[in-house]
Amino acid sequence: MRRDTIAYVARHDRKLRREATIERRRDALMATARAALTPEAADRAEDDGMTLALSGALDYAIHDTWQPRGQSPLSEQEAAVAKLVAAGHTNRQIATRLRLSERTVEALLRGIRKGLGLRSRAQLAAWSVRHLGQS
Repeated sequence: MRRDTIAYVARHDRKLRREATIERRRDALMATARAALTPEAADRAEDDGMTLALSGALDYAIHDTWQPRGQSPLSEQEAAVAKLVAAGHTNRQIATRLRLSERTVEALLRGIRKGLGLRSRAQLAAWSVRHLGQS
């Protein structure tokens, strides 16, 4: 086995152990939190946490601010873009409809996906339908 391969395997194994440690810690914290709540409240809190956008999770972790359920983490302009994506519009169509440049739409979409922790346009469309409703 080559030396660089051995180093890669060692780093990979160390990373897996670290992730397992984090998972055990997370499971213990979840059990403690669930024990402090009624089963219904625990399920509701977990659902809220799962739907929290990445930016909202970071705000909560850093500043201890929680965005109420149903309130969008997007600006009005970002929400309009997200709704139009969900409706199947292209960047050019969105730009025309909102009187923006295509580059602005592209930048908005990058920011929205990054802020919400989404990787694709399809994920954004699904998120939009779930959180912003049909356009």
